[in-house]
Amino acid sequence: MKFEELKKSLKSGNVGCVYLLVGEDSRVIEKARDILLSLVDGLPELNVTTFDETADIREVENCCRSFPLMSERRAVVVRDYKGSLEAMDGYFSNPQQSTLLIFTASSLTTNFSKFVKKTTVVECGKLSKTILVPYIAKRAAANGVQVTRPAAELLIDYTLSDLASIENELDKLCSLTDTIKEEDVKNNVTPDADYKIYELGDAICKKQGERAMKIMSSLLADGFAPGALFGMLENHYRRLLYVVLNKDDDNLAYKLGVKEGAVYMALKASAGMKATALKRTYDLIASGEQAFKNGETTDKEAIRSVVLAALNS
Repeated sequence: MKFEELKKSLKSGNVGCVYLLVGEDSRVIEKARDILLSLVDGLPELNVTTFDETADIREVENCCRSFPLMSERRAVVVRDYKGSLEAMDGYFSNPQQSTLLIFTASSLTTNFSKFVKKTTVVECGKLSKTILVPYIAKRAAANGVQVTRPAAELLIDYTLSDLASIENELDKLCSLTDTIKEEDVKNNVTPDADYKIYELGDAICKKQGERAMKIMSSLLADGFAPGALFGMLENHYRRLLYVVLNKDDDNLAYKLGVKEGAVYMALKASAGMKATALKRTYDLIASGEQAFKNGETTDKEAIRSVVLAALNS
């Protein structure tokens, strides 16, 4: 199930014994874990045990087999465990009904492949805007602050939907104003570098020369070497081209080897774009990089010339 379905599942009485919280957003994983831990209704300091990746799996099972103290349930949390789970095979088949065993992981590692059907998997990837926008509004309201929808959406884009970044930046904005507007986000939140690359690509696509040069200058000012920008732009256009050619593929993140947030931005950036135009721009970037590597021009002149050529292509 997806993270947003977890509360509803628990409220309907569907409480499992073994959970696997897996996904790229560590803050979403934390929230899913906390939702499950809220089922421990007494003495959490005694009824919640946490192990890390170095856990002795037999010790984990022994802990799971023990009974809760003055509570209906106890919980055992195992973070980022990549070792063998064979010793837990019997437990997965016959778990302690009063114990919540919660594994957390950034990705589904091979040690879980045999046992995944015996667990309740909760997908904790980047949350959609339909969930994040009201979440931002609610969190801001708790601080006595209003936030406009355009501001919330821009904050999501700037942070590539990373929940921890959203919370941190939102809390900062709440300390600055009573009503967060789009300009407040632009003036006080530093966009993720990947977002700036998407913005640069968008400016090139829309032939907005002044905006494109401003974004490029901002990236250079952030400390990115011109040579690194070539690689970032090549990856960006390669990704857009792949997305345009395979937009109906449900496994784009896996096949591209990127996070879901990057795929979301690529889908947004490539909307209405043609593969031929993307390939032409990619070739311009590759040619500019080669000219720099061949010593025909400096790195700064090469990246500047490439951006100008792409704007005029």
